[in-house]
Amino acid sequence: LKVWGVPLPGWPTYQCWEVRWDVGQGARREMRSWAQVKRTRVLTSTMARFPGEVPPRLFPILGAGRIVIGAGLIVNPNGLAKGLGIDSDTAHDSRWLTRLAGAREIAIGIGAIRAWRRNEDPSGWILAQAISDSTDVVAFVVAAKSGKVSYRRGIGMALFAASGAVSEALTFVALEKKHQELNSL
Repeated sequence: LKVWGVPLPGWPTYQCWEVRWDVGQGARREMRSWAQVKRTRVLTSTMARFPGEVPPRLFPILGAGRIVIGAGLIVNPNGLAKGLGIDSDTAHDSRWLTRLAGAREIAIGIGAIRAWRRNEDPSGWILAQAISDSTDVVAFVVAAKSGKVSYRRGIGMALFAASGAVSEALTFVALEKKHQELNSL
């Protein structure tokens, strides 16, 4: 948030133009009293100290990570299966499913980066990442419990996916909270 104050002679308070950036709406100019702007500056300067503040540079990093993981799943679909302790015949038969998961990861990654580059609201893509990781948790737990993959490795991958799902869900909630704060100003 950038603020430029311009004193206007004869007015009881200073008036200024405030340039606000709203996710999904871009920049817009609004006339505000200096007291309102000062309160907004204090609020935004301390916001980074609050838990749940989402740095904007996080979105392309999350998207790039998705793209790299997805590309790895498409290029080497047997790698995940071998890592989970699946025999080579079953791994060969399930390559299409692994590649499909890779395509899902790439699509979500591209969507997140595209939204960030266009200054659009990335909340939907963050939520898609959380849902994607949540389905992976279920898939890994079911596969581990049924004995289709190594139990320890399957549960380990489920925990890894769960950590992503939780962090992305928290990021989504923080973004929604930020939207509400911006709308209430």
